[in-house]
Amino acid sequence: MSFLASGIIQPPITRTSKQVRADTLPMFYGTHTFYFVLRDRYQEETIIERWLSKIGRTNAGRLCKVFAIYTTKQDGKDFTKYTAAAMRKLGVRSGVIELMRTSYPHCACNRCVLRMLTKVKEDSKK
Repeated sequence: MSFLASGIIQPPITRTSKQVRADTLPMFYGTHTFYFVLRDRYQEETIIERWLSKIGRTNAGRLCKVFAIYTTKQDGKDFTKYTAAAMRKLGVRSGVIELMRTSYPHCACNRCVLRMLTKVKEDSKK
């Protein structure tokens, strides 16, 4: 399952008890794919860093795959230069972040992004 990371809320079961939380958060962050659509580098950088700060260094280290979806070459370069480095400082392991550029006509609407992620998921199963 994929989640738009900036809109993620931890599952309600994690609020049941400390023990359930300790047991379920590693599964939640370790088994799901999260994605960010980069539309405005400065705004997205802030959203990503704020989200990682909220989930904490331990949970950031549990992430298995984070897609950063961008439309222009410059967005990809900026993400690699600034945001990816900040994400690693906040606990995200190397190799977790994957950049994906939208295909022509470079639409980054939710429907096109989900279609692109579905294709990636199907290709990885082959």
